[in-house]
Amino acid sequence: MRRINNWVVYIALVLMMACLVSCSANEKGPSGNSIGVHTIEHVKLAWRNDYSGTENGYYRFFPWQIGDMYDEESHWIFRANLAYMDIQSRCFVYLCNVPGCMHNNESCTSYIRASGDLSIFPSYDESKIYLLSKGADNGEVYTEDDLGAIIEANPDGSSRNILYQLRANECFSVDSRVAVSENYIYVTLQVIDNAETGVKKYLYRFSTSGDRYERLLELGIDDYIFAAHDEELIITQCSYDPNAIKPGAAVEPVISQFAYNVNTGKTKEISEPGKAYNTEYMGTLYRVVIGETIKGAQVTSSTYMDIPISYDIYRYSFETSREEKLGSISLPTEPDGFSTISIYSHYAFATYYEKDSNHERRVVLDFDTGDQKELQLSLLNNPERKIRILYENRDSFVVISDQIDSTITLTDEYGTAHVYDFPDKAVYSLMSKEDFFNDIPEYLTINDLIA
Repeated sequence: MRRINNWVVYIALVLMMACLVSCSANEKGPSGNSIGVHTIEHVKLAWRNDYSGTENGYYRFFPWQIGDMYDEESHWIFRANLAYMDIQSRCFVYLCNVPGCMHNNESCTSYIRASGDLSIFPSYDESKIYLLSKGADNGEVYTEDDLGAIIEANPDGSSRNILYQLRANECFSVDSRVAVSENYIYVTLQVIDNAETGVKKYLYRFSTSGDRYERLLELGIDDYIFAAHDEELIITQCSYDPNAIKPGAAVEPVISQFAYNVNTGKTKEISEPGKAYNTEYMGTLYRVVIGETIKGAQVTSSTYMDIPISYDIYRYSFETSREEKLGSISLPTEPDGFSTISIYSHYAFATYYEKDSNHERRVVLDFDTGDQKELQLSLLNNPERKIRILYENRDSFVVISDQIDSTITLTDEYGTAHVYDFPDKAVYSLMSKEDFFNDIPEYLTINDLIA
């Protein structure tokens, strides 16, 4: 009998192990799709508001203002046009390249018709854009338009197609944020599984190839995606102390956060209850804490409350799982209420209304130097109101630099022209970040929609 060579046995074992690993990696999950992760997914926030951008510009919906927002069967319908602002040309343009198009029906690539709220965001590599239609709440579906959907399109609005359409018992939670990775879209869904359990909320992911979506995690009904960092989604949890719940009384939720790893499915605590991070910037978490207050300040003729006059800013480190204090913002005058704290790059600024004057003021803190100063830039025709940041790219901000009275003519789908007066219509401008933080009013006006 021939003796088997040890090398032959070794090679056979290696081949067998390789086959086992390959089979394991291609094991099928409940949806019939591969559950093994072949590449490491990295996530980032893609949508926060009614517009979303890329490095070269940003997208925005322009809702119609024509007549009642209902169809012929009295169902509420949302109509809007999708536009893009190119930073180089500083022009808003309809996402339509058909000469003479009135942009008022479904033959136009910029025209949007849906029954619920909409969001728009680019893919991870910015080669596609996605339109997310919320869908009808509480399963009140009358037509196919009432179903939530994810619609894929090219960046110029062409080749639009439905990637996913939800069922009648599902709708997107567009009050939440949307995150994307190289191969998936992450969003929360509200689902009515049956009348007894009522509405529940889940974290879902949708494959950008259009072949699967899956339920990842059950969340509380008030929980939402807060941020995205590397491989992790940061989820804000809202819980309620049962001992504090009383009939007819409002109860403040106890806020905490945890991280969900999109590759492993593992979770970890980020913040303990009551110490949640309340703002984020490019995946970095910040906690704004009230410092000094004016005790028992009168807010209305019958309302008194403690009004903050300083705020402490903390930043969370994902590397050490600890936070560091970056500095404090002190308000130079007494505010009329709470301030709005915003963070961009290495700056934090507080915007507030000054007590008894209705004058808006803004104070900025430089994290690098610890210096604080007041910013003076206001709307050109309203010095009591500060300019507003809408969107940023690497070197510049898109801002509202002014508000003017304007008239606009819109044509409905039947060819009828409607003239509308727009008091205090926003004027959009582009300005460098350096000019913004140095109070230099160098605005490059962005032209209104161009057909």
